[in-house]
Amino acid sequence: MLKKEYYNKQLFKFSFYGFFKNLKFFEPFFILYLVKIGLSYSQIGILIAIREISINLLELPTGIISDSVGRKKTLIFSFISYIIFFLIYFFFKNFYILALAMFIYALGDAFRTGTHKAMIYSYLEQNGIKDQSTDYYGFTRSFSTLGSALVSILAAILVFYAGSLRILFLFSIIPHVIGAGLIITYPNEIDGATGKLTIKTFFKESWRVFVDFINDMKNITKASPIFLTAIYEGYYKSVKEFYQPILKTFAIGLTFSFLADENQKVAFVVGIAYFIIYMLSAASSNLSGNFKSLFKNYKTPAVVTLFIGTLAGAVAAIFARNNLFYFSFIFFTLVYIVENLRKPIQVSYISESFDSKILATALSATSSVATISAALISISIGFLADYYDIYISFIIISAIITTIS
Repeated sequence: MLKKEYYNKQLFKFSFYGFFKNLKFFEPFFILYLVKIGLSYSQIGILIAIREISINLLELPTGIISDSVGRKKTLIFSFISYIIFFLIYFFFKNFYILALAMFIYALGDAFRTGTHKAMIYSYLEQNGIKDQSTDYYGFTRSFSTLGSALVSILAAILVFYAGSLRILFLFSIIPHVIGAGLIITYPNEIDGATGKLTIKTFFKESWRVFVDFINDMKNITKASPIFLTAIYEGYYKSVKEFYQPILKTFAIGLTFSFLADENQKVAFVVGIAYFIIYMLSAASSNLSGNFKSLFKNYKTPAVVTLFIGTLAGAVAAIFARNNLFYFSFIFFTLVYIVENLRKPIQVSYISESFDSKILATALSATSSVATISAALISISIGFLADYYDIYISFIIISAIITTIS
């Protein structure tokens, strides 16, 4: 747990950034919305793959830009990209326009991933408390999951009373405007900019960052933490999207004396389910430091949690296919808990392996590898779900990753 003497204004700024960033009202109902407007699982898989592949292509260059021209600017641009995405999904239903919006979302994600973490670690390094990195980042991440927990309930209430999923995109704009304003107040000392850049100095600095990163990646001990972090993150990102139809099936089958409408049932169950998931995830994120202390190095907990998480996903699908939804929910929740337990540890693992000057690039590269796996897994789940069913697709994908882990 983080020591009380490190609690200050900047810690809570970092934390509330994550809180507002995660107030994406549409997320607990995203796949359900896409199904409702007539998209097949294959099309949904393609949309997710477009997002992930686009992130992959943009990840390294945006990381270099962040390390070169300043992290505050890139984060604000990221939030603007998200807002454009929300507006497009609110106003349009055409598959090709939605695909374009996914690219815009990917642009925002590419500029965001790694950038904020790099700012946190710059702050820790400047204040001589880098040894607190796992607990510090675990604390800030717990606010992110608390935001996700709260938005699950708020989104459910909106759907319950408005009877519309589309409105969730509009409400997502508000917290992202607040989040962009919060970033402006960050101290310039952790911005990471190299000063006023001309075109010449920009390319020179970008090339330096790129060469330093490539030289580091030639060392297998530095490539290893990136792979171990990315493979499970890609699995988690894909599986969490496609679990929503399973929750819907569970909700429709329930009998509530006070709920007769199908939309209200789904809103009630999905909202409560994700609230529980994110509250437990917030707790697990806060316990990352304690969990890491059980091991002598960073690699062992990375391997152990990778195996447990993917096995839990397979077991969750098996229970769901046999209509044992309560047990399925327990194991699906474990997939989330594992991700939030391991994420602060993995970020610390990577920060120990790379120079702080190129940390945003290294973290972006990690996300890049994660997006490759997420894209492949999403497409596979989508096509397998259309050919077999959503349960079989989960079992097959989870079993493959569990075996290779």
